[in-house]
Amino acid sequence: MKITKLNHIEYFPDSLRHSLREIGQYVEYDDVPSVQEAARRLAETDIAIVEWSVTVDRSMLEAIPRRLKHIIAPLADYSHIDCEAAKEMGITVANCPGATTIAVAEHLFALLGAVNRQILMADRLVREGKRDYYGPFMHVELKGKTLGILGLGDIGAYAAAIARGFNMQVIAHNRSPKALPGVNMVDMETLLKGVCPEEVFNALFSFLGPFFPCIAVFALRKEEFCGWLIRGFPLRTSEFSKVRAKVAPGILHKLRG
Repeated sequence: MKITKLNHIEYFPDSLRHSLREIGQYVEYDDVPSVQEAARRLAETDIAIVEWSVTVDRSMLEAIPRRLKHIIAPLADYSHIDCEAAKEMGITVANCPGATTIAVAEHLFALLGAVNRQILMADRLVREGKRDYYGPFMHVELKGKTLGILGLGDIGAYAAAIARGFNMQVIAHNRSPKALPGVNMVDMETLLKGVCPEEVFNALFSFLGPFFPCIAVFALRKEEFCGWLIRGFPLRTSEFSKVRAKVAPGILHKLRG
């Protein structure tokens, strides 16, 4: 049995390579192949491990011999693989759901802390020799503040659990009813009104609606600060109107599906 890592994969530990070599003949490529080269590699293997820099579509699968039996996406997303075409040809497709759940939720709170405490500004000022410059960094704690989560999938649910550890109030909206300890379920309009100022609400409500539930939006609300984290991208209220047309649609487009 031949197993082929078809292209460059960002995270692929040596322990996994060792396990694959014990199972069968393991061949590895660490580049981004052309369509023709990717098809050649698929045609010569039984199991293909493919990350999203290669699109395995119907035309590619139809063009190769019937040797290929399994395709593995080493991440949660598998939209780069035509699963319907693969099924028709007797090829199974597997992914790794939940592989990044903890990492993404933890990164959310790394960003919340960085934005709330203005860590980047503090780092820059210290490097400039302004070590006694405290004014901008006297912010309030996360404790008692409200975190709004739109979409309680694995990432949203884990983020809610972390928030409870900070003694935060958590409100959330999900496509279907879902009960989590310490999470107050509300409709989307109530959630957005609870975590954003009035001048942002209307634009944001109409802006996010068509994309839900394919996105995860995290918002933090306190008296003088409203921060948006759209899958890890922090947006301040004052910056929202400037980046909405350019940054956010691009982020949301990548997350659709």
